[in-house]
Amino acid sequence: MHGTWQTTGGRSTRVVLLIGGILLMAGCGGAAAFLADVLIAAGVILILGIGAMIALLVHRVRATDGRGGLEQRIVPAPVRYELPGPERPAIPQHVHFHFDGADPAAVAEILRRHQAE
Repeated sequence: MHGTWQTTGGRSTRVVLLIGGILLMAGCGGAAAFLADVLIAAGVILILGIGAMIALLVHRVRATDGRGGLEQRIVPAPVRYELPGPERPAIPQHVHFHFDGADPAAVAEILRRHQAE
């Protein structure tokens, strides 16, 4: 099975390199310089593509614990939390007053009002 990225025989690459070499040796001036630039750019793109493929493969192997991404990961089910029970009644609070240095008659009046409520 041939993908779109595969060539039929690899002869076209050899022909381009052969023509490029002939032009460079013949010294065709601008054409040779342009072809040299194209070949250098193609080489850089090829090297970057190979590096990206290697980086992708390394990432997939590391991200899947060495399985290479062929198997599907098992995802744990979410934890279900129980709903809280009915609220307990509030504990009666003790009221605590501080009347340091206050007039005793004023304190007695405040306590009487508080007990009335």
